[in-house]
Amino acid sequence: MAFEVFLLIQTRVGKVFEVSEKIKSINWIKVAYSVTGPYDIIALAEVDRVDDLENLIKMIHSIDGVERTLTAMVIRRH
Repeated sequence: MAFEVFLLIQTRVGKVFEVSEKIKSINWIKVAYSVTGPYDIIALAEVDRVDDLENLIKMIHSIDGVERTLTAMVIRRH
């Protein structure tokens, strides 16, 4: 069973589009949006295991320009 996860990502000033390109190339990422507000990018990912989520978060944190993330795992789709 796959888990859907929303990742809210803050970037350094001027890095949002560069970070978005790198994020959307990650296998687990289904879509990434540049948005307004306290976060710069909201990405939807789908992972099969918690280990995959851990690896995904590590990959995102390793991208130059990523300042902070907030991860929200979906528990039910309405």
